[in-house]
Amino acid sequence: MTMKIIKITFWVVCVLFVSNINAQEVKKIEKEKEPKHEISLELFELVTINKLEISYSYLLNNSNSIGLTLAHTNKGESIFGVDNFHDNFSVNMNYKHFFSEKHTQGFYIEFFGRYSNGDAFVYNNHVYQYSVEQNSLYLGAGVGYKFVTKCNFFINVNVGLAKKVYSFNKNIPYSKPNIFVQTGISIGKRF
Repeated sequence: MTMKIIKITFWVVCVLFVSNINAQEVKKIEKEKEPKHEISLELFELVTINKLEISYSYLLNNSNSIGLTLAHTNKGESIFGVDNFHDNFSVNMNYKHFFSEKHTQGFYIEFFGRYSNGDAFVYNNHVYQYSVEQNSLYLGAGVGYKFVTKCNFFINVNVGLAKKVYSFNKNIPYSKPNIFVQTGISIGKRF
């Protein structure tokens, strides 16, 4: 009788051990299948100011991501709502921290650095005189919300505030604003 109990206990322990290892392998495979990359297109600024903005993000884990955004605006389009300055090209690097239990989605905070290139226009009595190329560095922070579908398509809405920390062309009568608001509505895909 004791030998029979020992054999049953041995087989129960073996089955539990093997099933535990198998469950860990399944969880590991599911975790490896989670998407790590995102590409998105900014819609709000594309429609309002004819600005083309494409973003790439790498999902570090369930609550953090890093990303890079490239933007181009046609010359003559005012991106800051200021007639004296027009942005031509910008590069934005960001870090996002998500507060949701779901994989990098829901409410988040964002910290970003931005390099931009544009033209500052000089007027005299409302008559255009000349323009000067200007390059600036900005640092900023913002908040946003990302909704992800089961097919890994997503919609992202965000708003942020940035301050100019350095300008490469300081000796011009008018330059980019020292502080600007960054807003966006973008769609994208995870893969």
